[in-house]
Amino acid sequence: MKLYVDDVREAPEGWFLVRYAERAMLMLMDEAINVEEISLDHDMGETAHDGYWLVRIMVEMNLWVPRISVHSMNPVGRANMLATLRRYAPDGTEVIG
Repeated sequence: MKLYVDDVREAPEGWFLVRYAERAMLMLMDEAINVEEISLDHDMGETAHDGYWLVRIMVEMNLWVPRISVHSMNPVGRANMLATLRRYAPDGTEVIG
């Protein structure tokens, strides 16, 4: 499965749209769901957590997928997310952004 985490944009064809970072975290934690790729936004509107929160959870809980991209238009948020992902991603995880 490919997860597209964004509060306003529509997911590209072939992607599963997730509007909340918290839901994306739960899906990553669910061993029955095979997430092969995730694309992340930083700003998640009025929700409790943003995309950088999700990246930190992924690092802390070792919730890695083979391919991670950041599609956020927020330059500071995007840079922080990519820096953290690139620093902690295990070998074999592709980080795009």
